[in-house]
Amino acid sequence: MNETRSGGTVQVGSLHSATGTASPASAVARAPVTSNRHKANWVAMWRLIALGSLGGLVAGFVAGLWLRLAMRISGILTVDRNQLIRTEADARVGEITLEGTLFLVFSASSAGIFGGVLYVAIRHWLPQGATVRSLSFGALLLAVFGFFVIDEHNPDFALFGPVWLNVGMYSLTYIIYGAIASLVVERLDAHVVVQGRVRLATTRSRLAMTGLTPFALLGLVLSAALAITGLGIEPVRVMLPLAFVGIAITLANRFTPWRRARNAALTWFAMLAIAVPALTGVFLTVQGYFGILSA
Repeated sequence: MNETRSGGTVQVGSLHSATGTASPASAVARAPVTSNRHKANWVAMWRLIALGSLGGLVAGFVAGLWLRLAMRISGILTVDRNQLIRTEADARVGEITLEGTLFLVFSASSAGIFGGVLYVAIRHWLPQGATVRSLSFGALLLAVFGFFVIDEHNPDFALFGPVWLNVGMYSLTYIIYGAIASLVVERLDAHVVVQGRVRLATTRSRLAMTGLTPFALLGLVLSAALAITGLGIEPVRVMLPLAFVGIAITLANRFTPWRRARNAALTWFAMLAIAVPALTGVFLTVQGYFGILSA
């Protein structure tokens, strides 16, 4: 920008007049800049949701395979009199079918997508360092959502294999999922670059955004569906909608230029919306552990 001096007044380009007030040309110049900034923020949020969905999908797939392996181990260690009887899920112990494996992996992958979106929303609250962050996310998932698997009313824990081993293997599922989801998302975040401003976008950036779009849509649709249905489980029907609202506000709050006072209020509201179902889940999980191990 060129500077000119007149009567002791400095003019910088055409952005300001001699009196220092913004000219009409200044407002016109700032408009596309603000528009580009907003677009870049929305692209960044869209990218983050896509990375979380993709990382959660991969982690859910691996966790589903681990669950199938854990079930197989439980079946092998089951006493003879309980072999081939049906589990609570109406499957025969000792029988491994392709249909059952695919259903388990698909279910775990679908739930994993929601977990990946949750991770990108709360990862800035987790400890720093790849290993500590991944393990802490897995431990957090176990504490909050462990009651999905650690169900004190499920007789399978006592019927098929040692109780302590069953509890340990199924609990490890959350740690495996959390560690893989965190590592995959962070790896993708470091290598998949998407630029929001049209002038800076490269062909590689546009291709990356095109490839990520289906995962972002999948993450939004599945997360909303889980929040609405609550998986048909009574406590979850309240927990998941609250958590979904908290996640949505947290993501929007990071990339939307709210006023500072409103930003702080929304941050506290989002934390409360996530904390209430989280504490409820911790209570139910502890109750499940106590009920199974003390039976």
